[in-house]
Amino acid sequence: MSNDPAICKKLNRAISAAKKSLTNNGTKEDRVIIIRDPDCPFHIEYIRRKEIRKIRITLGVISPSDEKLCRQFTLPGTLFTKEIWCRHHAVHGFDKREIY
Repeated sequence: MSNDPAICKKLNRAISAAKKSLTNNGTKEDRVIIIRDPDCPFHIEYIRRKEIRKIRITLGVISPSDEKLCRQFTLPGTLFTKEIWCRHHAVHGFDKREIY
């Protein structure tokens, strides 16, 4: 994460918005967990009945280094999905990309 306080604040707001979106669109059994591990490239873990999504939040653009970080992070089994959600300035919602 950036050391710039303004960027950190924007990223934290985007993470909160993503969590809210997942919570509002999921079922009451679904769980949304903010990941605070600095060694993990993902910001959110979304647990549903038959899947777990690891989601990285970016601002403005999904860079090749974002994709590389997510691809290199090994997850066990086939229940996991890796995604990057990009929040653009002054735009509601996210661009979403699944990472293989």
